[in-house]
Amino acid sequence: MWHFTPPEHMGERGRIHRANDLDGGTGRVSVQRRLPGGRRQERCGQRRRSAEDGLGIEIFRRASVEIDAVQGSELPLENGAGIGWTQVFDTLGWDVTVKVSETNVAELSGRSWADSEMHQAMLAHRDAINLDTEWRYHILAVKLIDSTPRGIMYDADGTDSNNVPREGVGIATHWVIPDTPEWGLVRGIRFGLAKAPFFRTAVHELGHVMALFHTTVDNGYMNTTDLIAASATSMIPFPNNIKWAYAEQNLKQLRHYPDVFVRPGGTPFGTASTVAPPISPTDSECRNAVPDTAVDAGCRRGADRRTGAGSICGWSIPVRRIRSFPSGLV
Repeated sequence: MWHFTPPEHMGERGRIHRANDLDGGTGRVSVQRRLPGGRRQERCGQRRRSAEDGLGIEIFRRASVEIDAVQGSELPLENGAGIGWTQVFDTLGWDVTVKVSETNVAELSGRSWADSEMHQAMLAHRDAINLDTEWRYHILAVKLIDSTPRGIMYDADGTDSNNVPREGVGIATHWVIPDTPEWGLVRGIRFGLAKAPFFRTAVHELGHVMALFHTTVDNGYMNTTDLIAASATSMIPFPNNIKWAYAEQNLKQLRHYPDVFVRPGGTPFGTASTVAPPISPTDSECRNAVPDTAVDAGCRRGADRRTGAGSICGWSIPVRRIRSFPSGLV
């Protein structure tokens, strides 16, 4: 079973159990939380109140994000309208610490950076870290990027100098948004000064580091900036038409993919897809698929309901015994 060994500092904040099919299928994450007064809550789907009316706080994963910047480059911290990293990760159900580290990273060969140069700077300036004990994602704000206008995950395949995939992203602050109608309220503006699309691009690129592909189901984080701008109207111009959320499928993937597909330094980008690895159904999917049955009633109560050896909440998905981990991250 793919798993992450959590660091000692996580303590007793919570315990997560995963049921996994060791032959390739993955089970749901069941979160057990300590509530005020020592009460516990255990559930198999969405956020719900305990029987004693205490609100359990779901923690699906824990990680940290370190942000470094070239001198004169803005930091992607929030969208200018009250949405920052805290809001992004709270809705995702991740407990994430964001650290602004260095803001005077030296330019290596001028204003525009090659992917290899950004990777080299990440290794030089990122805090000393063991990715097996802390998931540390890295963002480097530079003025311009050789390979793309706005941002990029520069180490998708682990073919760089340290052979570790999906550690970080670069984002360009001095790209100038085209002065054309589709760019709406930010046309002609330098990217680092256009807080909404600048911050959204950082979230988008970090989504790639966490194994997500592009999705066009809505104007959320994993759609592309160009397509979102092209979908704007005179009534709702860009960037006001940005949806500040992950698509539902992306939420499920980031919460329930096996760790090795999501964590920095895990599998190369592309080994996880929109259909693989398989993820067992959520409670809401159980309710929609198996209405008015004893199994569905079990899901509504938040039980990790099994009917026979080969199903979860009424779905024919192979399961193995639940395995427990000593702390709050799987």
